[in-house]
Amino acid sequence: AQHQSICWGYRMGCATMIKIYEWAKDHVKRHPGVLADRISKHTEWQGDCLLWVGSRNNKGYPKLSIYIAGARKKIYAHRLMWVLANRMEIPEGLTIDHTCVTNNCIAPKHLEAVTGQENTVRRDSRRTK
Repeated sequence: AQHQSICWGYRMGCATMIKIYEWAKDHVKRHPGVLADRISKHTEWQGDCLLWVGSRNNKGYPKLSIYIAGARKKIYAHRLMWVLANRMEIPEGLTIDHTCVTNNCIAPKHLEAVTGQENTVRRDSRRTK
């Protein structure tokens, strides 16, 4: 399977590309349990949602820092969870939609890869309900 790079900084012009799946595979192999412990330390269940209670951006999206080749990079935790659950990079041109409409939810069953246009249509239709 070919792994595509994704933008970690969606609104930052995508200047920095990170292959999250490759990083996660390597990290889990070298440090078993560390990533799972870190995720569980920053989450709590509320109904069906696994809510990220750690650091978030101004819109409530969960973020965390990882180190790649000694450099600290910020990534969105919901993107990391989608990548881990699907065992692949987020396909180029797609973004992750929270089907539960909760920005800080990282439950894999609530995350779906969709086009930016589909994400906008879904968001707008949710607002009008």
